Amino acid sequence: MKTNFLLLSFMLVLLIGTSCDDKQEPTQTGSPEPNYVSHSECKNKKSGSTGEDKSQDCITYSYQADAKMLTLTHKNAAFNCCPDSITVDFSFIGDTIILSEAETNGDCDCLCVFDLNFTIGNLEKKAWIIKVIEPYIGDGEVLLATMDLSNEINGEFCITRNYYPWE
Repeated sequence: MKTNFLLLSFMLVLLIGTSCDDKQEPTQTGSPEPNYVSHSECKNKKSGSTGEDKSQDCITYSYQADAKMLTLTHKNAAFNCCPDSITVDFSFIGDTIILSEAETNGDCDCLCVFDLNFTIGNLEKKAWIIKVIEPYIGDGEVLLATMDLSNEINGEFCITRNYYPWE
């Protein structure tokens, strides 16, 4: 009986000693909560939009640490000029956030650039990789960048696209 008590005491001390590692990285509590908010009107030249460099395919971001809320805008995302809807699927793989953009029933014979707005709630303040899967980039470069929210809570990253509809 005394042996069982000593063995149990030793296991308890071992368990307490190994669970008090204060060097652990903070972990994500709960799942991120993505939300596709809205998109702008078509920003092609015929609509009278002037002064903006539409060759820049960009992601801008802003992080509110107290709310754990990331606000993103995909500037100059290309879609059909008159889609029934624009959709975005969000995937979280490790430290990578993947935005897969698509449209439904693009019936016009033209492409336009739009600004898309997103939020991601319950997102930890750390380094994240953002990858945007766009329907009309062809063999072009994927919009991909790292944002380190623990060092910079606002930022922008862009790719120059010199082909239709970005030109």
